[in-house]
Amino acid sequence: MEAVVGTSKPEAKVKLIFSDSFRKSFGHATLYPLLRLLCPHLDRERTYKLKEKKIAMMYVDLLGLSPTSSDGKKLLHWTDPTIVTSRAVGDFAMVLQEVMQFRTVKPRADEAPLTVKDVNAMLDTLSGQDKDAQKTVFLHIVTHCSADEQKWLVRIIIKDMKIGLRHERVLQFIHPDAVCQELTNSMVRYVPQIQPFQVFTPMLAKRVTFGDCTKAMNGNDFYMEPKLDGERITCHLQQSSSSNTTQRHMQLFSRNGVNYSDKYGPCIEAYVQAQWIKLKPDYAGMTQHLDVLVLGGYYGEGQRRGGAVSHFLLGVLQHPIDPNHVPKDIPVVSFCKVGTGYSLEELDTLRVQLAPHWRPWEPISDKRPAHFRGWAPKGDVRPDVWLPPDQSVCMEVYGFELTYSTQFQTGLTLRFPRLKAIRYDKQWHECLTLSQLNALKGQQLGQKKRAVDVVMGEQKPKKRKNDAERRRSTLDRGHVGVSIEYSQANMDIVEA
Repeated sequence: MEAVVGTSKPEAKVKLIFSDSFRKSFGHATLYPLLRLLCPHLDRERTYKLKEKKIAMMYVDLLGLSPTSSDGKKLLHWTDPTIVTSRAVGDFAMVLQEVMQFRTVKPRADEAPLTVKDVNAMLDTLSGQDKDAQKTVFLHIVTHCSADEQKWLVRIIIKDMKIGLRHERVLQFIHPDAVCQELTNSMVRYVPQIQPFQVFTPMLAKRVTFGDCTKAMNGNDFYMEPKLDGERITCHLQQSSSSNTTQRHMQLFSRNGVNYSDKYGPCIEAYVQAQWIKLKPDYAGMTQHLDVLVLGGYYGEGQRRGGAVSHFLLGVLQHPIDPNHVPKDIPVVSFCKVGTGYSLEELDTLRVQLAPHWRPWEPISDKRPAHFRGWAPKGDVRPDVWLPPDQSVCMEVYGFELTYSTQFQTGLTLRFPRLKAIRYDKQWHECLTLSQLNALKGQQLGQKKRAVDVVMGEQKPKKRKNDAERRRSTLDRGHVGVSIEYSQANMDIVEA
């Protein structure tokens, strides 16, 4: 695998994996066990519930390392360039290899090398087990596998091989159409046919503008309601009849081919007609745009983003600040984190500007930055580094909507945040304040509340309520904007 990583072209990578010597040794055996190791992210049958942090803690325990020792820190803080000074920073498996390099015992001459079957057996044992059982498997790995083998085993477990090869390229090399028992000969092509229970990728809906939707309605009234989250599925139905009975067999597949048949219970017969259209705010340019301040950073992972800050903790001022009278501890409140929307060039420029000001985040309460007012974040929200607000930059971010959150001091966060622009043209004190953010949330709630009054994209004039309307029951008010047939679902067909 090291040779595969060292090769740049995908075609050469695939040929190294499926070399002539490999084909001779593998013979006519099924490739499924090997594919589970090459493409672990596609292996849905084995779930380990293990990521880098849990594996690091397990290794620290098994090796008897102190969390404050040099190697203990490397495993626990593998993204921190001040602790991991080698090129392995940001790549947990490579950091583990460095730590284990002089701790593994060379295999005996009479000891058989690790095989694909052995690896799959270990992974089968590891899957779905509790912490103690998983620790037993890792103890076997630590005592019987080399540092290189442990690196690749961990990459399989966290389901990220980092070999620079997409799974589509691997599967296409094996056969251009499919991978199954009937297509062992790559010269035989598959003729696609749509058949029940033969999984296929459905065609997605065409994206249109809100104006296109309203034109198709020819000026007629229409109704709007919140869309419930759910899975996109394709329903496969087959009916077979005999002399006495008729049997129906049904399976439900996601658009990625996952069989969800056992996950669904009885349902209410749908009254939604084909004329209904899904409208998303980000399609119609109704997303929130906010000017916020960078308060902290998170170290990146991988070759491109590893070794430096690549995600950012964002916040707002607790109240407006006079730039001529800046307090010692500038009051700020955390709001959200962002890690998408900027190019590598933009990220590099921002890294250079902020690098002199980063300071490590200390989990001890009396060493935390005073301007955060005692904020004690946990898990993925806790930043690796922070910087003084008056040395920071503003970012313009946007997202789907403002939503409530207990993880950040504002009590709000941005759903699906993305960077719109780095506002070098703005001073740090020109970002949003907490009161302005709350006002935006109030506007958003008002927009949702008045959504039922929207007709043809224009808001109806607000009418004064008379006494009779005020006395109307909440049940009556609940039917505003809901089509009558949709509110009269036939419950008799529902089976308990």
